[in-house]
Amino acid sequence: MVCRRFARLCVQIDINKSLPKRIKISTFWQDIVYENVPFLCY
Repeated sequence: MVCRRFARLCVQIDINKSLPKRIKISTFWQDIVYENVPFLCY
């Protein structure tokens, strides 16, 4: 059995810039998965 953990965050971003695909947490890079974002945002 695989146990997965998820965190949901609400953040403010600059909509004039592209959405980040990952963030750095200390020394670890974490991929970001967006929900309910239309393809036009990219």
